[in-house]
Amino acid sequence: MAEDWNAVAVDVAAGLIEAGTTATIIRAGTPTGPAHNPTPYACTVVYDQWRADQIDGTLIQRGDLKILVAASDLAITPTPADTFKDGDGKEYAIINVTPLQPAGVAVMYEIQARG
Repeated sequence: MAEDWNAVAVDVAAGLIEAGTTATIIRAGTPTGPAHNPTPYACTVVYDQWRADQIDGTLIQRGDLKILVAASDLAITPTPADTFKDGDGKEYAIINVTPLQPAGVAVMYEIQARG
C-alpha cells in the first residue's frame, strides 16, 4: 500500500504546531524604486540543535539556528533570499533550506538561519 504523503504532511504540521512557537518568514517585495513592501508569512516552528560534528565553522557556524517548519503551515517555499524573524522580533538571514519531500510531496523544511 502506498503512503499518503499529503496525510503525512498534515500530521507533521499538527505535531510541529502543537510543540512549536510562532515565527515569520519575510519575503522581499518586487522592487519598484527605493522602497518595496516585504510580505510576512506566519508559521509555527520548532528549534532544533546542530550536532557538534555538523558545525564546521564555514557551512554551519556556531550560533546558526536549525529551524523546522511544516510545509503545509507555510504559504510559500522558503529560500535563502527570504529572512526569518523569531517570536521576539529578531531577524536572521536564511542560509540554507532543505526540504523533506518524500515522493515529491514537501512535508517539512529544515532552515539554517544566521543572526
